[in-house]
Amino acid sequence: MFDYIKHLFKNILEFRYLLIGILNTAFSFTLFPVFYFLLHDKIVNYEIILALAYIFTTLFSFLTQRFFVFQSRGNYINELSKFILLQFLIYFINIIFLSVVLPFSIINIILVQIGFALMIFVMGYFWNKFITFKLR
Repeated sequence: MFDYIKHLFKNILEFRYLLIGILNTAFSFTLFPVFYFLLHDKIVNYEIILALAYIFTTLFSFLTQRFFVFQSRGNYINELSKFILLQFLIYFINIIFLSVVLPFSIINIILVQIGFALMIFVMGYFWNKFITFKLR
């Protein structure tokens, strides 16, 4: 079984993206709540907490996707700048999403954030495959 998973990871891009995506998502899901519970009494604004979480998760996600998913050997600065552009887009969409959904939501902010993260998972795959790391 382990050999089969190892084979899938080595040979199938989408499988690597899924596994690393799960790792990155778990990291993000952990970091935002930790920051929120540690800082929400000190920093009232959830946008600032979200920004802090994005800084840490962006670098972690870039490194794991560059080296493990897309196995890129391209220009590091060029790829990082495209990756950061995606993260800025996601961040601003996230702020808009939370500001629109939260006033009407009976769901906890953490669950709303989890739902948003799941929505951007697919968008990130296509952006990184065709723009950041330029795989054809």
